[in-house]
Amino acid sequence: GYMSEYSPGPWHVNGRQIKCVDHGRYYRIATVYNPMFTAAANEANAKLIAAAPKMFDALTKIATWWMDTPGFKNGEDEMPAEVFDAMMDAIRSAQ
Repeated sequence: GYMSEYSPGPWHVNGRQIKCVDHGRYYRIATVYNPMFTAAANEANAKLIAAAPKMFDALTKIATWWMDTPGFKNGEDEMPAEVFDAMMDAIRSAQ
């Protein structure tokens, strides 16, 4: 299995702030602000960051499922190597 420690999800976006809920209370994880970007770009960046736990979870589930398939175990899988490598690189970068 894959393991990574981060603030509990789901994460929520409120403008430029990313928050999580833990035991019924909201906690700010980060504020995304770069004066070189528009407010819309800062909010879009916050949404992407807030989606990270869901994307990490999805990728680890896909990787685990794929590596448990008989085709993978027998070396007969059809996932292109560059796709598999990109998936595993993304997982490793989040750990």
